[in-house]
Amino acid sequence: MIDSDTFTSSDAAFADFFSRGDGEHTEALFDELLSHEHLTEWRPLIEEIRFAFDAGKYRVCVPTLLAAFEGVAASHWTEHFDKQGGRSSFFKLKLARADPEGVAIFEWLT
Repeated sequence: MIDSDTFTSSDAAFADFFSRGDGEHTEALFDELLSHEHLTEWRPLIEEIRFAFDAGKYRVCVPTLLAAFEGVAASHWTEHFDKQGGRSSFFKLKLARADPEGVAIFEWLT
């Protein structure tokens, strides 16, 4: 995905990554989200998203994931996002700390 240079190739890489190996990367992502200490208040919603995803209800998953992301960002990252240049430096720091071979890096690339 890092080498993708268009939205189409990026989408294809994303789909390939999360569907490869009978969805093991997707399972790892959901497991990581559900076990993350800062997402405790979001667990019920993440569980509902996982249920919808597993049932193939993808049109429900996308807006719900976006709403959850906005909620997490608003409640946990506001101080970083409100400062000038804060968003850019925040995401650069997250990318620098993320394991380039792991699933979590895709949280910060998208």
